[in-house]
Amino acid sequence: MKRALLALTLLLAPASAAQSTLGFRFGTDFDSNGKDLTRNTMGAFVTRSLSTHWQMTGALTLYPTVSDGALWASADIRYRPPLVTSLFYVATGATLADHGAAKNKTGADLAFGLDPRIGGTFRPFAEGKWVIYRWYTSFTIQGGLAVEL
Repeated sequence: MKRALLALTLLLAPASAAQSTLGFRFGTDFDSNGKDLTRNTMGAFVTRSLSTHWQMTGALTLYPTVSDGALWASADIRYRPPLVTSLFYVATGATLADHGAAKNKTGADLAFGLDPRIGGTFRPFAEGKWVIYRWYTSFTIQGGLAVEL
């Protein structure tokens, strides 16, 4: 299922004239596994631009400090508002988690981010994301480096 979310993101984006970005991320989950545990995260993502304001993103996030190797896969659609298109975005989508919480495998997510589209090929970014599961919510702050392909 995790691979399907990432594949869906890549397949739905138009191949011609689409701007693609590959990125690496790291951060902190402040509500890991629904227990107010702070856990470090690291991962990678792929983003495809659909238009000036719309993008699709697929991401894999690993929790390296969790003994069973917790992994999240997410697929989001981003919207960049007109006046701040080159700086900010808001996003929503779905997250599939494999982190030991049997009742909470899939959740909806809401995100906001600072991703400047100004400058060269390498760009720093920051993102805050809430994942809403049936039994709890999780809030993650992540940052990293995006590389335009």
